[in-house]
Amino acid sequence: MASAVTMSGWAYKWPGRLGDSPIIGAGNYCDARIGAAACTGFCELSLRTQLAALCVDFLKHGDHPADAAQHAIELLTRLDVSKEQRIMHIVALRADGEHGAASTRPNTLYAWRDATVDGTPLAPRRYVALTDPGTSA
Repeated sequence: MASAVTMSGWAYKWPGRLGDSPIIGAGNYCDARIGAAACTGFCELSLRTQLAALCVDFLKHGDHPADAAQHAIELLTRLDVSKEQRIMHIVALRADGEHGAASTRPNTLYAWRDATVDGTPLAPRRYVALTDPGTSA
């Protein structure tokens, strides 16, 4: 089992800015005994929270992958960032092959593949509507 992500970059970024992709635990994380997670979106969110590692920790404690991804994204409400910057998508995979995903954007999909299906099916990500810190959903 492995995890990997790539970064498209951020136009007009600060010189020397490093994204979350090369930071293990932020953009991606894998523990072959438990599972893996990969994040895309506004990478400062995953950098500040070590989001992929948190998602795998939720898997470790028994969450279904979609629940783990949702619970990790919900932690972003603790950050003081604008709503425009609250863009995050996570795909989570448990060591037994069960997968799921969540996103702060509605109607997003993720692709998955294994030996039981032909082609590459698309599945919906669970939508997570983030609230402002200190407010209820």
